[in-house]
Amino acid sequence: MSFEFLTFLAYSPRGKTDIEINSRTVAGSCKNGDVTFSTRLSQRIEEADLSE
Repeated sequence: MSFEFLTFLAYSPRGKTDIEINSRTVAGSCKNGDVTFSTRLSQRIEEADLSE
């Protein structure tokens, strides 16, 4: 059995750019079960065009 893997998240534990710093905020929201984060992520997944 095989499947394609997609991700909307990239985590950078030691990065210093704005994007890398934001990745830690997003990871914290995910790990802490933030309802707003989960809702927004599920909406983004639904809206995404995953066809190639």
